[in-house]
Amino acid sequence: MRFYQANKNLGVLYTMSDTEPIQAPKKTKTPRSEEQLQVLSEARKKAYAVRAENKALRDQEKQMEKDIKEQAKQERMAKVKAHQQTKKAEVLVEEEYEDESSEEEEIVVKKRPKAKPKPRKKKKTRIVYETDSDEELVEEPTRRTPVPTPLTPQQIFYKKMYTQMF
Repeated sequence: MRFYQANKNLGVLYTMSDTEPIQAPKKTKTPRSEEQLQVLSEARKKAYAVRAENKALRDQEKQMEKDIKEQAKQERMAKVKAHQQTKKAEVLVEEEYEDESSEEEEIVVKKRPKAKPKPRKKKKTRIVYETDSDEELVEEPTRRTPVPTPLTPQQIFYKKMYTQMF
């Protein structure tokens, strides 16, 4: 029993026992008749004609798209020019109006922005008790309740973990 290894690039078969190449038989095409060749050439001519028509149609479509884009561009440019001309006309009218009213003085009053009030500090109050007796005077400072600071998420996490431990 022989094992064959095919090398597709070379079209050569090798046997496992031998290192000599064995030529594989090549497939041959069956020749076509004259009628078949004529039918094939006519079909090719028709195909070329259809391809030419399609290309002409594609070229016309491309030209049409270019024309549409060019027309849209020209319309946009016309709008921009019209807008610029109206702005120039407005500026000229304003300049004429300013020339006529330049004889009158215009007084412009600018207000200063209001300054933000500074936060006031609370004054400490002392409570002094006076007695008729000769005892010492006692001063009691007012007690402030501390404002609790909000806890950060990390502090909340640590607090929960601490309570879970005990």
